[in-house]
Amino acid sequence: MYADRAYNDYKFEDFLREHAKIELIPHRKKGSKRPLRGTLRYLQSVIRKRIETAFSQITSLFPRAIHAVTAAGFETKIFSFIIALALKMLFKSHPALT
Repeated sequence: MYADRAYNDYKFEDFLREHAKIELIPHRKKGSKRPLRGTLRYLQSVIRKRIETAFSQITSLFPRAIHAVTAAGFETKIFSFIIALALKMLFKSHPALT
């Protein structure tokens, strides 16, 4: 599991590895006690760029303010924006659907 730079907690990493059999691979800072190989750093940067692009595409569909009275209404609006992005990407990748 890849993680952001904020998850540099060696005790937590060891706990996950021993008890949950999860290998947490966070983005390491330069002076880390457990540095990563160059190939892992490259893969992390590629995956991170993909995730950041997806988030920026989703947020580009959001209005400046989202007015919702209830938490359920807010969740419905956010879900709608994500569905709209998925449909937009679907139609963009398949011209026969337009």
